[in-house]
Amino acid sequence: MASGLYNKASFGRRLDELGLAKARGKKTSSQFVDAILEEKRLKFYAGWLADPREGGWIRAMHKPIITDEEVHKILAHLSGKRRTETHNSHNPMFPLRGWALCSECGRKLTGSSSTGEHGESYPFYHCYYKQCPMKGKTIRKADLEKAFTEHLEKVTPVEKWLVYFKETTIDLWKEQGMSFEKEAEAYTRQLKMFEDKRKRIFDAREDGSYSKEEFQERKEEIENDILATKISLSEAKIEQFDIEAAVTYATDFIRDLARQWTDLPHKLQPKFQNLVFPAGFTYDRKTGVGTPKLGYIYELNRTSSVQNTTVVDPSGLEPLTSSLQMRRSTR
Repeated sequence: MASGLYNKASFGRRLDELGLAKARGKKTSSQFVDAILEEKRLKFYAGWLADPREGGWIRAMHKPIITDEEVHKILAHLSGKRRTETHNSHNPMFPLRGWALCSECGRKLTGSSSTGEHGESYPFYHCYYKQCPMKGKTIRKADLEKAFTEHLEKVTPVEKWLVYFKETTIDLWKEQGMSFEKEAEAYTRQLKMFEDKRKRIFDAREDGSYSKEEFQERKEEIENDILATKISLSEAKIEQFDIEAAVTYATDFIRDLARQWTDLPHKLQPKFQNLVFPAGFTYDRKTGVGTPKLGYIYELNRTSSVQNTTVVDPSGLEPLTSSLQMRRSTR
């Protein structure tokens, strides 16, 4: 739920997939999901108990199973402050369902199978729209997926472009990393300020400057500020890893798109397809795959190819660093 991938209904179904229905002997109801996601219960999962004397929350002795940040994200998600991410079902039999579009009406093709006289299965894609001229005209699964892999080979970046992309990415990472570090430092200072303020609020309660109601109100406000700042800080921090190794792996992946799509686990194929063809692609049995909108990296490669150059010009994409400017002037 904290990831934003689920709404309440799909969250309940996911719990049952993980074994909750079997453990309880019945499917997870919407009422049960509501109970799980109640703020009081979420706080308990994060290691808090309601304070019967002062109001608010006190740290309990049991071990938390989720973090305060996750509670904050879940509650923000439930209140509509965080957008639900797209979470599509994926049928491994028809991996291109939802991305392959009808060449006539532009709607997404669906997939199904027919059974022969001797029980053999014939999978195919087809348009479901009743008013479409292609309604009832099937496309063999093998034909569509072969055309798709052949088109992947066409949009795969050339080798010289990949080399320049790798060098440019590393340069931009090094420059951008400095700004992220500064942002993280700013959030760290802000967090220290909020924590000091929280201590002063508790001191004011102890010396009687605040009533119980005033204390509770100010305590909740400052704890929300602290939690929001911690989330921002965690998002600003950059994990330390070998950037050159990571970019090398990425360019190796990009180098052979057709094989990567074929070898990927079925659950990852939709992510791959969305990165390469974010708006899907049309298919016609005579002309094959159309000219779809490409993902950012592949669009850069196509643009540079159209301009008869083997490398992409990064101007207009990011502010050029001095090292990039020098590199461009020497090529």
